[in-house]
Amino acid sequence: TTRCRPRNRVPTTQPLLANRQHRGHSPPDHTHPNDQPQPHGGRLARSHLEPRNTRWVPNDLDVLSLAEWRQVGLEDVRALTGGHQSRVFSGQLGDRRVVAKLTNAEYVDERQFTARINMLETLAQLDSSVVAPRRVRGHLLQQQAGWLIAVFPFAEGEPPDISQPADVSLMGRTLANLHRALASVPPTDIGQVAALKVTTRSPPGSPPQLLHGDFSTSNLRHHDGALRVFDFDDCGYGPVEFDVANTLYMELFDAVRNNRRARYTAFRASFVDAYASESRRNIDDNALDELIEVRRDALSYWIDHLDHAPIGIRTSPPEWLEQLRSLVDQI
Repeated sequence: TTRCRPRNRVPTTQPLLANRQHRGHSPPDHTHPNDQPQPHGGRLARSHLEPRNTRWVPNDLDVLSLAEWRQVGLEDVRALTGGHQSRVFSGQLGDRRVVAKLTNAEYVDERQFTARINMLETLAQLDSSVVAPRRVRGHLLQQQAGWLIAVFPFAEGEPPDISQPADVSLMGRTLANLHRALASVPPTDIGQVAALKVTTRSPPGSPPQLLHGDFSTSNLRHHDGALRVFDFDDCGYGPVEFDVANTLYMELFDAVRNNRRARYTAFRASFVDAYASESRRNIDDNALDELIEVRRDALSYWIDHLDHAPIGIRTSPPEWLEQLRSLVDQI
């Protein structure tokens, strides 16, 4: 069958879905290095944020018609974040608040995408921190108008505060327990994490296993003394040290961009110590440094070879790519 291209509709005189005013977070100063900046200060297509001030935006809310949203099973839909690869919305599924993540089917390998969604259902049975997809009418994945649609429970809470040692320690312990659960997941068709596909180095560390791939504050919510973990879009195989190093890389990128090197140094020590203690692994600092370089070099490669880059980089405007290139040279 011919795949439909996700469409942007022409605005009508009335919004298709009711919009109400909501209290949103202030714009964050933490920018994901794989994404281009958004006018509201958020990241591209990162899920489970509080709704921003919800005026009707045709390129966001109107990606599906009201009838199509109802076929998905959702009512009272509101835009959360939007990007080129995926769009994220909150809505009601019966009496439950949920998040719907719409991913452009043109930009993903549907076999691997489906494998990730199925894996998440299994993983959530092994680790209660994981935000698992909900089945809607018996299905984990739906397709409408060229979008692959997965529905998740809304993750309450706030991102962890990396200036707070208790939050940083909780992040390290949560990742260690997540790795333990991921190691128990049966083999899947999911490949390597993206950065390891473009390196010529043999990555140091433990034998490969499933990783989160993007374990950062943007994909965590702190609620009732625990963290909820979501957004497994970058999940893949690699040594556990890569996931640890990738978290450090995300914070280092932010530290360089915002001149917060001292905060990064404190974060690194607390995060690695908590991970090592909970996982009972010896984490080699030299291996982490090498894997941070692998991650940095992957971003540099993607900037120079956009056809091979993740979609968030491939569709970035030239001025953001130049900023990324400048930051890469400082890491």
